[in-house]
Amino acid sequence: MISNDRQDLVSDYRWADNRVFSMKVAEREKTFASFSSVSNLFSLNQTSDEGTACYNPGDSTLYFSSAHSYGKPKSEHLRIYSCEWNGFSWSTPQSLPFCKGFSNYAHPWFDHKNQLLVFSSDRAGGKGGMDIWFTYKIETGWTEPVCLDFMVNTSDNEIFPTIFNDAIYYASDGLQGFGGYDIFCALANQQWKVSVQLPAPINSEKDDLNMVFLNDERGFIASNREGGLGGDDVYLFNVVFETDPHNYTAQLVCSGTPVVNSSVSITNSLTEIILEGTTGVDGKFSLASLALNKKYRMRVTGVEPVQYISTRLFVYDEEGNKVMEFRMNADGSFDFELLPFDRIAGLAKPNMTDRSILQISLEGQVFREKPGDMGSNEMITIVDTRGETVAVAWTRDAGKFRVKDVPPEIAYTFQLSGNSKVGNIIVFDKGKELTLPVLNEEVHYQRMNENEAISLVNELNETIHIDPQDVFVINRIYYHYNSSELSEQSREQLKQLVTILKKNPGIDVELYSHTDAQGSEDYNLQLSKHRALMVANYLKAYGIAPSRIEATGMGESQLLNKCPDDYSCSEEERAINRRTEIRLVNTH
Repeated sequence: MISNDRQDLVSDYRWADNRVFSMKVAEREKTFASFSSVSNLFSLNQTSDEGTACYNPGDSTLYFSSAHSYGKPKSEHLRIYSCEWNGFSWSTPQSLPFCKGFSNYAHPWFDHKNQLLVFSSDRAGGKGGMDIWFTYKIETGWTEPVCLDFMVNTSDNEIFPTIFNDAIYYASDGLQGFGGYDIFCALANQQWKVSVQLPAPINSEKDDLNMVFLNDERGFIASNREGGLGGDDVYLFNVVFETDPHNYTAQLVCSGTPVVNSSVSITNSLTEIILEGTTGVDGKFSLASLALNKKYRMRVTGVEPVQYISTRLFVYDEEGNKVMEFRMNADGSFDFELLPFDRIAGLAKPNMTDRSILQISLEGQVFREKPGDMGSNEMITIVDTRGETVAVAWTRDAGKFRVKDVPPEIAYTFQLSGNSKVGNIIVFDKGKELTLPVLNEEVHYQRMNENEAISLVNELNETIHIDPQDVFVINRIYYHYNSSELSEQSREQLKQLVTILKKNPGIDVELYSHTDAQGSEDYNLQLSKHRALMVANYLKAYGIAPSRIEATGMGESQLLNKCPDDYSCSEEERAINRRTEIRLVNTH
């Protein structure tokens, strides 16, 4: 943080003081709501303002803006500096090479994943006032800075840019908003060419500045809104997600015996302590205050190191059913995630009202001359034979991309942006690899020959074309460990399969049920056969002729994620292998 006063440890300066701004370090207490032990970052005799700053842990480099010269000829303009931490002290700050002339360069933010630096500057070539610029760090230094589009920058001021999930967040007083400076977001999926204003309570009628995310759920903003301590104060915000209520209970067990009167301390992904308690006489304690789908770490007392390997954390639902199990780590902690029922079984619940169960995934990799020579953030638009966009993908590391839930088609077109350097695309489909050259920013992928395709009407009355080799994972036909019982959600999805079979009397279905690797191979083979039979019986009960159904149990022979018969995988990872797949067969 930056400050010119020590009236408070976080929200601690007033503009009227006219003191030099300096960068401060404060130690977080249990949560990010309180701090202590504030101190100067640099031990310098400061005569000019410093800040804001961004630290890159990848190479221990700090980027910050300042009007201080740091031993160089004095300047009246802001420059961006970098310095490195060697474990004991900071190196002498050095001005970044593109900070030249009579322009101001301020508010740097470095995104390590993309080696991207964004900053604010009034250098020539902007839209007016302070604008948002970006540059990439390369082996030889930095690329020439680029000014963001007019949909982001205005003739007034855009300042304090930060990056989170590839989007750029910044403050502007040149766009119509709530009042003063407001925080806007330049959208990553629109290549920062489109900007949206964040709603209240992030923005207010006063100045709202410098939004910094800690993770998807929490962050800080600076604001001089009413209710603060004066001047620009630092506020902690929480992103509120709708989540299903739960009443999970945990039990700590060592060698089959409950661990009683053990102190429990649970931290979130930010290492904040969010739950403390003590196990009861049965070794149990409530987890009802924890959110679902979040990762936690728990530490306990009362367990000796020699007992770690025999200690487990069991999670029970409100009916007393054991639904999750976690193994103690080598350091005596537990890493766990509370999953809703759908995800205990492997996958989140899809919206069954507007999508078909017959969906495929497409995977690929872009490159110029050889695979691996391109990186992330290449946009790929996937278009069907009717010219309609069915998906938009962004490449990850090494130029790889994947899209799920794409309607099956005979062919697709992969469209690239006009300035793309992609020369080739490798498509991975049905276990095969096909390398295709890019022509006029497009690649045409023929997924199958038209005379091979199976045409059918899906449950949404849409005509689709599938490959005879397509295998569809019916995501919600899942099972608990050691169970073959169909859940209510599974039955609902099987009704869609019934609809498809009734609409297409010339189509038969092959069912393949799979287990995880827990238990013996023989037991799992018998269990999978019973699971396949349960699905087949359900289809028969809804009027599908037995002659149209072939059910096969595969046991643990085709694990999706190679989770072995031990505790090296989480319950969610093992549950992914407990699935039923279908293949549709044309009998004409």
